Amino acid sequence: MALEGEWKKFGELCAADAFSIDREGLVGMINLCDEQVTKMTRLAHRARRELWVESLGIGESDIQTAQAIVRKFQDKAIGGGNIPKGSSAVEYLESHAAWARNFGDALREALKKYEEQDAANAAAFGGQL
Repeated sequence: MALEGEWKKFGELCAADAFSIDREGLVGMINLCDEQVTKMTRLAHRARRELWVESLGIGESDIQTAQAIVRKFQDKAIGGGNIPKGSSAVEYLESHAAWARNFGDALREALKKYEEQDAANAAAFGGQL
């Protein structure tokens, strides 16, 4: 994966005390995070609509075990019953979206601070770097 290669390169540069910011690369990673948030959010909405079933047509109107199976499918889709919400399909996808959102926000903040410091350094040197 290209992203794995970028992280490896980043780690090697940090280890060699050759840390610098590749603005275009950082903006690209922020954009990838935003895309991932969008994808995971769409999948979570889709999972909420399509995985929760009212009926499986297996006799759940009068067979208790069939009713239990339907509830298990419902719980696995959106959480509830014996299935922790965090183990549901919807929550799993939403947690991935949240992670990507938080990571993108952290990268945005790092870029902002880097650019603020760079501007302050340039001003301190009278724009002569």
